Amino acid sequence: MRKIVIAIDGTAGSGKTTICLKLAYLLNYTPVLTGKLYRGIGAYIKRHNLKPEEIKEKIKDLKIEYKFEKNVPKIFVNGEDLTSELSDPEVEKITSKIAEFKEVRSFLYNVQREFVERKGVIMEGRDIGTVIAPDADLKIYMDADIKIRAERRLKDFKEKGKNVNYETVLKELEKRDKRDKERVNAPLKKAKDAYFIDTTNKTIDEVVYEILKLAYEKIYTSKDKLRWRIAYVIVYPIIKWLFGMKIKGRENILKRGPCIITPNHVTFWDPPFVGFAVKRECYFLAKIDLFVTNPLFAWLIRTFNAIPIRRGAGAISAYERAEELLKEGKVVIIFPEGTRSKTGKLLPFKKGAASLACKVRVPVYPVYIENVKEGPLKWIIRKKRLRITIDKPLLPSDNTKEYVEEFNKKIEERVKNLMAT
Repeated sequence: MRKIVIAIDGTAGSGKTTICLKLAYLLNYTPVLTGKLYRGIGAYIKRHNLKPEEIKEKIKDLKIEYKFEKNVPKIFVNGEDLTSELSDPEVEKITSKIAEFKEVRSFLYNVQREFVERKGVIMEGRDIGTVIAPDADLKIYMDADIKIRAERRLKDFKEKGKNVNYETVLKELEKRDKRDKERVNAPLKKAKDAYFIDTTNKTIDEVVYEILKLAYEKIYTSKDKLRWRIAYVIVYPIIKWLFGMKIKGRENILKRGPCIITPNHVTFWDPPFVGFAVKRECYFLAKIDLFVTNPLFAWLIRTFNAIPIRRGAGAISAYERAEELLKEGKVVIIFPEGTRSKTGKLLPFKKGAASLACKVRVPVYPVYIENVKEGPLKWIIRKKRLRITIDKPLLPSDNTKEYVEEFNKKIEERVKNLMAT
């Protein structure tokens, strides 16, 4: 696994900051919100009653520090904590003006380049991919309809107790766009090799996942084992033809990078069927009983990546192995019910899969296997179709006990929704 630099540029209100923070959490990277560096200087100007032009001379005497503490970016200028003043509308106006000054941009260029050299960072701003980090491994340019951006910015202001109206916010954004795109020094523009994302009608998680997929392509380079690829090429077409297997949502799965698959569990057919549906080499947790009853069967499932799991405290080693595999960028199948359902009805989900996903910070794909209990004969004569539906991913954003419980409920609810459709 290699560390990379991700550059995110875009217009104000397009979602850069929110996306940067959540993406950094999932990748365990340092998020660098470069706009806060400029705002820090703007806040310093306001606090000391300076004229914006005066900063051209004083900039060389400033010491600016960016700290990321407890998931909150903090800005210190000459030792003064200015974090709470960064969202002030007046500070925004000052910031937009001083961002045009060559002296300010040159000063902050060196500050930002220090982060680029460290790797394992996600930097968001307006000139990251074009000026600060033209050598970034992945470049993103984000934009959205200006009316939507104004609504987002207004919501942010209100949540922070700022008394502003929509029309004012909209006009300020229009002015900001014009200044950012037309300034002489490092104007806002899309880098030639940047991916463009329109966030107008997309949720935060949809945008994060879109970038996460691109990042995983750069970070993880390992390939599936040859024996799995051979098995897929030979066995999958036979299963698909013989059993009439139908797969929905395969496009949702990452082509590279770690993830957890959480299917319902009815028969011993489930692991290989899900593996073929995912179309990636998978590792799956299997009860220790399956490894002791039949030596040949035990060899077979070990060959195809079964991880023996014991009940109670003995399960720890299996989950530790699963954690190692996820950190290597692998796919792990965990049946949240913990055992096969004899009736086909969904059993209450245990928290193992949710807990692991939150700990390692990986996407989870709820999966529903339909008609698997009917058996091969009904599949062959097409009386019943074997269907596997893969849902869109759930992305964890915390690892507290309360959040894990909530996340587990989300996974279970998603599987129930798949069963109902």
